[in-house]
Amino acid sequence: MNTYAGFRSVTDILVGWDQANEKEVVSTQEHFVRGIKLTLDGSSNYPAAASELATIAGVSDVKVWTPTGMKAETDAANA
Repeated sequence: MNTYAGFRSVTDILVGWDQANEKEVVSTQEHFVRGIKLTLDGSSNYPAAASELATIAGVSDVKVWTPTGMKAETDAANA
């Protein structure tokens, strides 16, 4: 993998759909939307299930993308 020094991450206000309340949700703060942070022996950091970001993005510490589909962060498929 190539890495380049000097580039920055991109943040933005997010707009999503709250399925439970059937309404549009606009984030109250900017969130990370594009970039990458490389760390040796790092681990994933997912938003809490009750957070604004999890409501908008649909991904949280209890519902993350894994090779076998959406699973809990602690599921063995997420190793």
